[in-house]
Formats: sequence, structure tokens, C-alpha cells
Amino acid sequence: MARITIGNNVTRGFVNLVADRRIIVGTGSYTNGAGEKVFKESVTVFFDANFDGEIPAKGKYVEISGDLTVQPRKDNADQLNATYNVRFKNQVVEKEAPQKAAAPAGAGADADI
Repeated sequence: MARITIGNNVTRGFVNLVADRRIIVGTGSYTNGAGEKVFKESVTVFFDANFDGEIPAKGKYVEISGDLTVQPRKDNADQLNATYNVRFKNQVVEKEAPQKAAAPAGAGADADI
């Protein structure tokens, strides 16, 4: 598979890792029926040497915008790697984290599904 670039893309998620000029943004997780925590997709964000903003801290909820590049991993071609390369501070914006919604009053338990 070749490298694919998706222009003008936006990704929102929590910063899971900060290392030098790189962060990993996760799009969330859920607990499956067996009680195991399953992490959804994550995106690696590389900051250009000329980045004119502040790199967000771990745990912050951010919105990343720019060109998203998707390609096979070098160490495992069966898995895909998604990355952003950012240069400007308006490409990385801290947002208010989404709040968990409470279930409606008449909703059944998970076991009812």
C-alpha cells in the first residue's frame, strides 16, 4: 500500500503521550463485553522545528488540523500509521473535553442488550 495524504483534516482527542517534539492523540477507548479496555485509533503529531506554539501537555483535549498522512508501519506492514506534521499554532488548539452523558431515566442495563 502506498502513502495516502488526506488534506484539510481535523482530529480531536486526548494527548496520551508527549515525547520531545511529538505527541500521540487518542480518539478514545471503551470497555468490551468481557470487561477489557479497548483503545481506539491514535494519531501521531510531529511538531516542525519552526513550530510557533506551545506543545500541549499529557491529558489535554486538543483539536489537530492539517494534512493527515496514512501509511503502513515500517515494522508491521499489516498495521497503518496516521500522522500529522504541524508548523503553526493554529493547527493545535486546546478544546474543552467532552463530558460523559448520563443514561436516560428509562434506559435498561447493558445486560439488556
